[in-house]
Amino acid sequence: MDPRPQRQGGAEFVVLSLPNSLPHARLGLAISVKAAGNAVARNRLKRLCRESFRQSQIDLAGWDIVVMARSGAAGLTTAALLHALDRHWRRIAARAKVPVSIPPERL
Repeated sequence: MDPRPQRQGGAEFVVLSLPNSLPHARLGLAISVKAAGNAVARNRLKRLCRESFRQSQIDLAGWDIVVMARSGAAGLTTAALLHALDRHWRRIAARAKVPVSIPPERL
């Protein structure tokens, strides 16, 4: 039986996370028209999510993560969105009880 993903909610995003057996983290994005509006706003949210994930990727090794935007997320400032994502990344990293060793060639 497959484990269920852990769900974290916030005003801006809902984040689902599930441990994987890989040495790296994977990111999935679900940014709907309802949540962000036009393509420019959706792509902005996706870029911010990817960049924030990239900066925290080492701490999130071994997790599959899906980020879903909530309505109105596109209207927030970049700083507010990055802060919200960072809060989610820290919660996921804190749940990883076993420290992940990174091979020296990946540092």
